[in-house]
Amino acid sequence: GGDCVTGPATVVEALAAGRKAADGIDHYLRTGKIENHKLQEFNSSRGDLEDIPDEVFEVYEKKKRVKVKTLEPATRVKNFDEIEKTIDENSALEEASRCLECGCIEGFSCKLRDISTEYGATDEFRGEKNICTHYLKIQEDRPPILRDENKCIKCGICVRTCDEIWGIGVYSFIQRGFDTRIVPALDTELHESECDFCGQCADACPTGALSINPEMPKPGPFKLEKIKTNCLFCPLHCELYLNIYANRLIRVTALPPEGENEGCLCVRGRFGYNLIFGKTYPIYEHSNNGKKELDISEAIEKTTQLLQNAANPLILTSTNLSSEEYDGIYKLSGALNNCDVFHVSHDLFARNSCTHPVFGKSSRLRENLEGIQALKLSEITNHNSIVVFGIYPGRDYPVMEMKIRNAVKKGANLFIINNDSLRIEPYAKLSLRLQKKDYSLFWELLADLLHSFQEDKYKIEHYKEILGKIVKIAKVKPALIIKFIEAISRGRTCFITAEDEINWSSMKAFTDTVTMLKEKSSILILAKGANPNGALDFMTEHPVYETLEEIPLNEHDTIMLFNLPIELKKYSGNLIDISPFPLNRNSSYHIFIPYTSLYQTGGKYLKYDKNATKISKTMENEYPFDNLRVINEISRKLSNTKV
Repeated sequence: GGDCVTGPATVVEALAAGRKAADGIDHYLRTGKIENHKLQEFNSSRGDLEDIPDEVFEVYEKKKRVKVKTLEPATRVKNFDEIEKTIDENSALEEASRCLECGCIEGFSCKLRDISTEYGATDEFRGEKNICTHYLKIQEDRPPILRDENKCIKCGICVRTCDEIWGIGVYSFIQRGFDTRIVPALDTELHESECDFCGQCADACPTGALSINPEMPKPGPFKLEKIKTNCLFCPLHCELYLNIYANRLIRVTALPPEGENEGCLCVRGRFGYNLIFGKTYPIYEHSNNGKKELDISEAIEKTTQLLQNAANPLILTSTNLSSEEYDGIYKLSGALNNCDVFHVSHDLFARNSCTHPVFGKSSRLRENLEGIQALKLSEITNHNSIVVFGIYPGRDYPVMEMKIRNAVKKGANLFIINNDSLRIEPYAKLSLRLQKKDYSLFWELLADLLHSFQEDKYKIEHYKEILGKIVKIAKVKPALIIKFIEAISRGRTCFITAEDEINWSSMKAFTDTVTMLKEKSSILILAKGANPNGALDFMTEHPVYETLEEIPLNEHDTIMLFNLPIELKKYSGNLIDISPFPLNRNSSYHIFIPYTSLYQTGGKYLKYDKNATKISKTMENEYPFDNLRVINEISRKLSNTKV
């Protein structure tokens, strides 16, 4: 190696040659085989700095280089000391921040680069250079998905992925020949199109033309560690990969066709984790005397005293806890003389929701649901008809919406019964727009009509009377209702609903109707949160309230919120808030303890089908404590006080 091979060169090149020789010798001694030289990686460049138009850099502030302190000339001539001094830490960081990191974000994951390296491609036949300044101006706005048309090879994979897999069709080809471009409709930006930012196009793109914004001060590229796990923003638990660098989440990706989600993610699974990772908050108490920071031991001690002195405590949790945490919560409730525990269906993305449903209706319907087959996502395409009732798939469960759309493309009949429009309505054979107050009556009448239909219309007058009432509520022609009845009676039908979107009487009437068709039917009842079925497992009593707003909160002198970051504007008592982030509170006294991330602690979560998803610890905990330790320590102190 060294100069013997390359000729006279730099010391750095000689050291690199020595390392290659050492690797080769080590490989031969271990395997007895001579290692082939590694392929030279294919690289491309925008060109020299002089070749790039000045307007590319207009979006950046020009900063002068940090001046290195030097010895004065009068001092230099008197000794042989080093002329340049070292710079301090702040100056070094400031100088490093001047670098724009112009490299491609997909430098370590570019499929085109990998193929070019494998086949030894060269840039001998380079086309016309096109510097798109618009891209860098978009980058300044920090959108979720970055588009760089300079790197687009017009393969059309993003067009087909968005249209054929996700079913929206945001991208299309415009112009012809060498001027062909792939852009959203009307050549607009993604945020102005129908794009719901699922990120499938960026995963599918073989170059850096479409990429996920890393949400970092610098764009990278980063050599990422991929850790396979599951999404916990809803009970579908889609398979995904956390891409981590130095214990920081850079991006979330998926790999088709893995998992029931077939490598697809929604905007929550793709970008939602930016709400969880990267920010830490202090523990504090807030009273009339102001805000005071605490350590975890002080917070646990003050929380224990608050609960111990409470005359009528209440525990409110979200449906996002692990099963271990639910177990701990119910033990804590036992230490508080079995105080009330309510689970609130909660979506971290719907902070401004007017109502917050109390979860647990399905626990009262277990007898109704006996004998009805539970529906799995992978089996939706095996049904002749799909009935979507009172649920918003595109908003709350986009991956399931994709499954429904694919089933319709394969020949299934889609029927929608809802109070608002859905994105999948164009695929439906029948869409009934009902008021929520009519849900219960509709299903009761439909059950009566089904009974008449199955009895071969034993009383034609009664049949017509019931049909007329349904038509009056649904405001559609009788023929459409008859076709609906025929479809769900004669073929395999799956019923999909959400218990936190409809009231108890409507859910009861709906399940009663489905029970009549249980021999050919299956049902899927969803609710918001990562682990509603886990909450159901530990529930000891049926909830007597349907929404959080119905609970007389001010009858409770102390309320403990667990992973439920919602504002209780009308509550003025004592509050213990263990949540991912603090909110402004109206309570006279409250303690805030940060809720540690599920991927930093791990735990068991039950999927929509009640199968367990085990989440392993994938990142280092940013706090010196975890949720389970806090719950168990409070329970222990309360139990010791009782004794």
